[in-house]
Amino acid sequence: AQLQVLMGIPLSNIPQIRNFNGKAPEDTTSPIDFMQDTYVHPTKHVIAARIIAENPDDGLKPTTDKIERIKFQNSVSRWGYFSVDAKDGIHEYADLQFGYVFVHGKTREEARMAPVLSLRNIDVVGTTRDPVEYLVELFGMNFFIGNIIDTAWLDDLFKAKSVIPKCDKSDVAFYADVFRAMKSLKSKEAEILASVGKGQLGLLSATAFAALNAFPVEIAFKAMKYSFQVRRAGTDLLLFSI
Repeated sequence: AQLQVLMGIPLSNIPQIRNFNGKAPEDTTSPIDFMQDTYVHPTKHVIAARIIAENPDDGLKPTTDKIERIKFQNSVSRWGYFSVDAKDGIHEYADLQFGYVFVHGKTREEARMAPVLSLRNIDVVGTTRDPVEYLVELFGMNFFIGNIIDTAWLDDLFKAKSVIPKCDKSDVAFYADVFRAMKSLKSKEAEILASVGKGQLGLLSATAFAALNAFPVEIAFKAMKYSFQVRRAGTDLLLFSI
């Protein structure tokens, strides 16, 4: 329909518009009074959520990092599609949208609840920041529930940083510790490999190798200090204790 409007075709001649206004498919000529005629009352409500590579914590600043994997399960009431380039990235000069999720329900409230469940089941693995958890919070806000929203309302929310996704402090501390531990291991391994490559084996001490197998990591979050002990139990297996 949008393409036909851009081509200059009158609204009353567009099949989709005629169908929306209750005209039979074989009726292609009768006029439509858009101000007086009653349109067909919708039997479904549809909500679409754009999944974009923008950081909601930084005023929706674009991010163009990698996306390794996307997991989403379609169902009868929800459907989504996702797309990235050949190198698992998003071009910074192109549209930063890499996914779309559509849901429907018999009522607006039923349709509003559907994306909450769908978005919680989206798993985007990579370094690209996305606003999925913010969308979940937005769908639960009173302004959205009451349908008294506009673009300015959304812009003000992000400017004021008033949307704060719920997260468990212990989970945040643990995930930060895992990231920091992996970063530390890679750095230590790189140093040892560099010394081996230069033939400087005499500079490598037993302590340097021991640090690859057991080391402490500390995380401070929300006025709380978390002290973890990390122990290597295999090539790709780390054990964390606190």
